[in-house]
Amino acid sequence: MATVPMRSVTVIGLSSDLQRRGETVATHALLLQDDLQRRFHLPIGPCEALGIKLALENELIKRPITHDLILSVLTQLKAEVEHVLIEPAGKRWRARVSVRTPSGSYMIEASHGDAIALALRANAAILATEEVITGEPDFQS
Repeated sequence: MATVPMRSVTVIGLSSDLQRRGETVATHALLLQDDLQRRFHLPIGPCEALGIKLALENELIKRPITHDLILSVLTQLKAEVEHVLIEPAGKRWRARVSVRTPSGSYMIEASHGDAIALALRANAAILATEEVITGEPDFQS
């Protein structure tokens, strides 16, 4: 089985109304940059955008949101987020969260927005395949 090349990526910021060919294709998007300084956008939903915004600004709210809850559960179970991998899944993107526990490591599938929000809270690496960095998903599906 061949390994898929992955690059480390960093979240640069959030934007609204991602445009492609003069048309709005997503109401929220992440701006990311890989370790070669290439920038690219990934569309995300409004809930993920809020979770990422709060994590980027180190802002805590009175009631933990879902990403905080997940990290809290993992911490209580002595588990740790090792990294998040963003990769193609048909015409869209998906993420897999690598979690290490005392009993072994697991890959858990998630939406890329949720996985990135969790990685930011856990200070875990965010990785993306070359196809994600240079490609364009089908934003309409």
